[in-house]
Amino acid sequence: MPIDSDFGHIEKAKRHCKQMLLPNDITEIVKKAKITTPNEVVYVNNYFTNDLCSDGTPVVIVRNYKSTLEPLFRPQGPGGMDLNSIRELLFARGSRPYANFTERFGNNSKELNIFTDDVSDETLASKILEAPCAYEDYLPINLSKVANLETLLPHVAMEKEALFYDTVYGFESDGFRRYVLRD
Repeated sequence: MPIDSDFGHIEKAKRHCKQMLLPNDITEIVKKAKITTPNEVVYVNNYFTNDLCSDGTPVVIVRNYKSTLEPLFRPQGPGGMDLNSIRELLFARGSRPYANFTERFGNNSKELNIFTDDVSDETLASKILEAPCAYEDYLPINLSKVANLETLLPHVAMEKEALFYDTVYGFESDGFRRYVLRD
C-alpha cells in the first residue's frame, strides 16, 4: 500500500536525523523523506511551527460531523439501519452518500440514503457547514511526558520565538492542566 511506504520513508529519514526538538524539525523530515516526490504537509487545526504562526502551509480544520449529523440518521432497529455494518461512506458532490458494506469501494457498493426521509439536500449542506470543530484546543499529552520535557528543555538552546512548548500540557489527577514550565 502506498501509504505504508510513505511512513517507511519518514521512519528512515527520522533515523538519520540527529535531533528533533521543534515542530519545524518534524515537518522538514516529513517533507524531505521522499526525494523525487516530496510529501505535501498540511497542519491539522493549528499551525505546527516553532512560533505557532502561519508559514503558508494549509491548515485543515477537523470538524465533529458525527454529533452534527447523528440526529439526521435513520433510526436503528426494525425498519431502520445498522450503521455499524457500514464499512465506509463516500461523500461526493451532487449525490447522497454511498455506503459500502464490502471490502473496498472497488467492490459492489450500493447507494443508500442513511438519513431520514425529511432531510433535504439543503438541510444536509447547512448542517455540514455548521459542524463545530472537533478540538477547541491543543490536545493534552501524558503527564509523565510533561515532566520529561521539563527535565529536557533547560538543556536545549532555543530561540525565544519558539512558543510551541508553551502550549504543551497534561492533566493532573485533580483535572487541572499542568503546562510545561520553561525558564
